[in-house]
This record gives sequence, C-alpha cells and structure tokens, in this order.
Amino acid sequence: MARLQRLVFKMMSRRDLGPHVLAFLGYSLLVLVFVWPLPSSLADRITGDSAGDAGAYVWNAYIFSRNIAAGVSVLHTDRILALVSEASLALHNNSLLLSALAAPLSPTFGFIASFNMALIEILILNPFCAYLLAWHETRSRGAAWLAGGLFGFSPFISARVEGHMSLATAFGLPLVVLFTRRALGAGSPLDWVLAGGALAVCAASDPYYLIFGMIAMALAWLFEYVTLEPLPRAQSPILLVAAGALAIPAGLALLWIAVTGGGEFSLASTRVGVHDPHAPVLASTIAAILLLVARRPQRILLKAGALKTLRYPALAGLVAAGLLFPWLRTAAAQVLERGGMATTLWRSSPDGVDLLSFFMPNPTHPLFRGIVEPWMTRQRADAFVEGVASFTVVAILVLALLIAHRHGSAPKFWLVFTGFFAALALGPFVLIGGESTYVPGPWAILRFVPGIGMVRSPGRFAVLAALGVALLLAHALATANLGRRRGVAMAGIGLLLGFETIGPPRRLFPAVLPHRFQVVAEDRCDVAILRLPTGIKDGTRQRGRFSSETQFRQVFHGKRLVGGYLSRLSDETLEAYEENPTLRALLDLSEGKAISAQARREAVRGAEDLSRDVRIGFIAVNKEEASPELRDLIQEAFRPRVINKAWPFAVYIPFGEDCARGQCGHRPGCPHREFRESMAAGRASDH
Repeated sequence: MARLQRLVFKMMSRRDLGPHVLAFLGYSLLVLVFVWPLPSSLADRITGDSAGDAGAYVWNAYIFSRNIAAGVSVLHTDRILALVSEASLALHNNSLLLSALAAPLSPTFGFIASFNMALIEILILNPFCAYLLAWHETRSRGAAWLAGGLFGFSPFISARVEGHMSLATAFGLPLVVLFTRRALGAGSPLDWVLAGGALAVCAASDPYYLIFGMIAMALAWLFEYVTLEPLPRAQSPILLVAAGALAIPAGLALLWIAVTGGGEFSLASTRVGVHDPHAPVLASTIAAILLLVARRPQRILLKAGALKTLRYPALAGLVAAGLLFPWLRTAAAQVLERGGMATTLWRSSPDGVDLLSFFMPNPTHPLFRGIVEPWMTRQRADAFVEGVASFTVVAILVLALLIAHRHGSAPKFWLVFTGFFAALALGPFVLIGGESTYVPGPWAILRFVPGIGMVRSPGRFAVLAALGVALLLAHALATANLGRRRGVAMAGIGLLLGFETIGPPRRLFPAVLPHRFQVVAEDRCDVAILRLPTGIKDGTRQRGRFSSETQFRQVFHGKRLVGGYLSRLSDETLEAYEENPTLRALLDLSEGKAISAQARREAVRGAEDLSRDVRIGFIAVNKEEASPELRDLIQEAFRPRVINKAWPFAVYIPFGEDCARGQCGHRPGCPHREFRESMAAGRASDH
C-alpha cells in the first residue's frame, strides 16, 4: 500500500495538485454549459428519447439500484420477461459504472435526477482523465487542458450522450493509455496494476471499451518493442507476378460489372458468379499491398527481451480479470450456453463511420445539426448517434497550422495511434458520402480475431481516434512557436474549440409517467403489466412488437413486464414464449400476422393459466397500434375491466369480474381484487 501511495504522489505532486484541481473545477463548469439546460431539469428530463436507447440506460440504472437495495445480483433481473423466472444482464448493453454512481443518489433524489447527476459526473471525468494523459505527455498545463476539453466535449461524446450513455462513459480509455505509457517508460509494476484497474473501469463503462483498452495497450507495447527496418530494394518477381495475377482479372471483373452489371460465367467445369465489386476490389487491394511490399520491403524486428516484458501486460490483464470476475463468470456461462458467439460473414459486418464524418463540422452543434442530421439519417434512423465521429474543423485547422507553420510536433506514436483507430472505425469497407467504395479496411480482417470480433459496431473505435487527435493537438500546442503572446493565442484557440464543441442548448426529452399509468404506479401489488402490442426483442431480432418506452416507464410504476428488451436474448427465452399458446398468439397479432381459429381457441383456453402464473395485474392497450383482431382477442381471452381510458390508451384489470377468485395477479385485500358490481360503471364492454 505504501508503494501505491508513493506512486500516486509521484503522479500528482503537491506542486501539481493545485493546477489539477483547477482543471477539474474548470471542466465541471464547462460540463454544466455542455448539457444545459439539463441542470435546471434534473428530475423530469433526460438527454435522449425515452423510447430509444436513452430510456434503456435509465432503466439499467433503475434495475441496478433496485437490486442493490434488495441485496441481489446486479447481473440478473426478474422485472422483465415475466414468463421466465430470471433474465441475465451479463451480455446486456449497460454501463455498470454509470448505474453504480447513480445508485447511492436515487433514495434521496429519485431515479431520474440521480441518473442525470451521475451522467454529469461522468462527463466531468472524461475531459479530466484525458487532461491527465496529455499532462503526462507534454507537461504543458494549457495544452493539456485544451486537449482534455477537445476529447471530453468531442462530437463523439456529445452524440452518445443522446442515446448510448455507456459509450459516453469514456474516461477509462485515457487512463489505460496513461498508465500503459507510464509503465512502458520505465515505470514500476504498480503502473501495470493501475492499467489493469483502468481496464476494469473500461469494462464497467461499456464492454466494448474493455476490448478497445486492450487493443490500445497492445498497440502501445508493439510501438515500444517492435520496429520496422527498411531492406535494400531488390527485384521480387514472385510478388510482382502475384500482384499482376490478382490485379488484371480484378480490373476486368470491375469493367464487366460496370458495363453489364455482372453475372456468371464458366471456368472449366466451374460456374463463377461476379455480381458486385466486393471480391474484385479486395483482390485489387491485395495486389496494391503486394506492390508496396515489393517496392519498399521492410523487416520486422523485436527488441531484445521484449517477450519477457509481456508478463507485465499479463499482470494488468489478471488485475482486470480479478476485479471483473463476477461479471466475466456470468457472461462466459451465458456465452457457453448459447454455443459461442455468432460468426459474421466477411461481407455482412455492420458498416463503420463515413470517411467524411471525421472532417465535417460538429454535427451536434445547433448551427450545423439541421444540415448534417437529415443527411446522416437518410438511410438509418440511428445513424446520427452511431455515426458522429467529427474531429471538429477547428481542431483540424489548428493542428495543421501549428505543424506546418509554427513548428509544432506530431509524435509518431500518436500519429499511428490516431490513424490505426480511425481506420478501424471505417469498418470492413470504406464509406465515402454514404456510398461504399468496397475497399476493405483493417477491420475486415481484425474482426475475425477471437474476442475482438465481439465488437459489433466498428464505428465506435472513433472514440480512440478522437483521443489521438486530442493528444496530437496537445503536443502541437506544447511545442509550437506561438510568440510572445502565447497565452492570448492559447485562449483564442480555446474559445474557437469551445464554440464548436460546446453549443447549448442541448435537446432534452420528457421523463415523466403519463397520467394514464398513475393508477398502475399507485397499486402496491407485485403484479405484471401486459402492454399491447407486446413483444420481446434484442439487438438483432424481435418477436412481436416491443417499445423500449414500455421498459422505461417501469422506472416509475415498478411493475413487472410480460415483454422486454435485452441486448441478447437466450434461445430458451424465445422458446418459452413460443410454447405458450396465449403469448404466441399475442406476439403474432402484435406483428400484424393473422392467427388461425385453432390458435385463437388455444390462446383463449390458456389465458387464465398465463394470468395466474405470471400474475398479470394490468393490461394496457394502445388502440392506435393494436389491431382490431388483437383487441378482440384480449376481450375474449382476459375478460378485462377498464379502469382508465384516455385515447388512444386504455388500462384494464384482467378477469375484472373474477379477480377476487384469483384470476388476476392482485393480492387479497387489494381494491382491484375486491371489486364489486356496484363499482362496475366503467366495465370494459367498449373496445
């Protein structure tokens, strides 16, 4: 412990402590502007649509707090998918760290306010940890502070605040790079221990960031111990012949596709199909690489003793594994139950970010959003939150000016770091202006590496490219010749960066329970609510029709849900819902499918058993979304009694006339169960 304390004091000496505290306070004030007007509406607004991913992250924090209060595992829940006893959250998109910060605040401030307060804490740590990395690299406070702000308020972070809050929890990544760089620079083994702790922070922020942190650590190690040595240029006929053998047929194939649209032809006894440019462009890319190797041959050299040093990154990995053991054990068990992760075909990976997205103005700024967002979302509704990766125009221009005209430095490591992760963020095939060039990027190969291939969305690597740009700016600012008015120049650059990255007001979304659900929230029975249309879904498949807003509302009413959303549903859960005749019919009708007369009879017969087993206490129907056939089935199967109607919603008690006999989920003594005929003025005959 004493050695750890000495290391911490070494990192942050008494002389440095004051400036670091001032930097932290400065970021704290800027974050309030960055998310304004959220600080004035902590209890009833959030930064994203409650019907989308933002609502799911609030729900994650709610479940975390609820489980902590109940003294049960935070990696499981029984509050959704009521047909199964328990659902695993180990592979669910979540930010355990964000939820953990919100949990102690929720009893005092409520779930919405505590979530927003935790998010603000995260957004302060993002620039501050990047600042610590830039300070370690440059020892220039002004340059480090601007670099921290560029990363912490980057368009990547700003866009993810609107939905993917786990991806906005990015401060673990600069910590991984900081401790790794310190350790590689003749640091003690305790630096590697801290790097392992930072990896655990990354995993608790978003599982993707654990993989990103490990790749960043590996890249730093390779840069330190592996070098490329130019070889004398010599004739390489084999490489030249191979390049020609690939390039000529590929060029002919591309010409054929351009002229005729492609097709099939016979090669000896084999039919060969060429319908799109993927394979020919891949062959052309390989040919270009072979030509480059032939013209500029390199030899890979490993420094003496390099392999022995691998025990230190291994130590970091062991520390992270130890801290994450409960989560890793649960997640590994679930992966094994699923028979491993699905294999992605080489041409079917999700796209990365558009190459142009790196160079456009900050798309989240109010001045540019109205222009950029419609262009980005013309093909995918989530393309804005997933696709924003701008380095900012100001940062690009300032960086170019400082390097080209003010003798600012651009260290090779950070150039390689930024270029590598930007290339990964482009995905398997490079997109320019929304059109595929079919040119494969490094992700086309790296995604087949075990573990790394679990990253489904390569565009998220852009967070590390943004960190690289911030560090390049820090080095350029620290070394550039800015003349006698250096402070004025730094302040001017800071104002320009702030103008582009921090552009209030931020869009906010209501986070309140609609009045029609107040009767559900006021009920004290532990019952389930069946919302129609209903469904179950994960990140890749959906059965029925489920809205994430239904799950978000559970934060207020607390009732279990018959349906639900998880990032990854088990096959057993899907089978359980398919095997229940009533739910199978409800799912079919929720999808807009027709059901047979036999399926309807079975659904009606099984409704009472389903209601008792799951303890359904309420049925909420959106009449604009639910088909007449679905509403008719509910009336016939559940014989409900209406308790609230406000178009287009109606809230019912299932088996309202027979609830006292236990057909509904309400407990004895509950007003809904003790209903009498004299109170039946609102009977559910109108549907």
